[in-house]
Amino acid sequence: MRRLVPFVLALLVAVIAGCGSHDDYAPPAPAVPLPRYGTAAALTKATGDKHLLDQTVRFRVTGVSNGDTPQNLAGEGSMRFQPNAVLMRVGLHLQRVGAPPGPEFTLVTLPEGIYLKLPDQAASMMPPGKSWFRIVNNGTSPAMTAFYQAAQSLRQNADPSQGFSQLGGATSIADSDQELLDNIWAVRYEINMDFTKAATLSPDPAMQGALLHLVQLGAPPDNTTLWLDRQNRVLRRSFAAPNGGITTYTLTMRFLGWSDPVQVDPPPREQVVSN
Repeated sequence: MRRLVPFVLALLVAVIAGCGSHDDYAPPAPAVPLPRYGTAAALTKATGDKHLLDQTVRFRVTGVSNGDTPQNLAGEGSMRFQPNAVLMRVGLHLQRVGAPPGPEFTLVTLPEGIYLKLPDQAASMMPPGKSWFRIVNNGTSPAMTAFYQAAQSLRQNADPSQGFSQLGGATSIADSDQELLDNIWAVRYEINMDFTKAATLSPDPAMQGALLHLVQLGAPPDNTTLWLDRQNRVLRRSFAAPNGGITTYTLTMRFLGWSDPVQVDPPPREQVVSN
């Protein structure tokens, strides 16, 4: 399980992205330019307000590592946005490049807790009748602590109004431009985050720990690319997550539909391992 943690962490810190349509022609440039924001705070405020209006989204994620044993990642999930929380459920498959898809891990984040379901193949590791366990920061397992910090960061930052804007001076928009994305006109933003500054600005201890861990690993500043449509919906996000300067996990997340009906329920209580 520990070998899978870094790749999953790259997904967890990696906050939201989306997709467009696949028309057979390239639409003309819009007569009125799309809205463009000059600061990360203004950008995330605009997307956060829109996401709260839409309330739900489905997404897909794909990724690949460039380490000694390259791995592919693929997953599908859904989110529900609330004023002070983001509920998420995502299933992830990991496998070596060229190999068949691996077993599925399922992660659920809720206001009352963060839960992980191991693949069915790992049933022998669980007590009879149990398939979920709650991720807690108990300090006894480095892998569990890393999972907890990453999941907490996702829960704090999945809502764009609390994401980059919460870390103000640590983030900056390096570049923006209007362009076609899958035949939809969008504005592309290149956003940089300085992990050291972010750690000093974050009010959340779990997020501080995750950021300082990246600093200790020697990770360079975070570079994120995201695309927004005219309605301030994020269409896609691309993210490269370094791991100690040795392996990089390149991820792309794409939305399948805003306001689609989704269900993010807690796991059955009787199936959760007691802490």
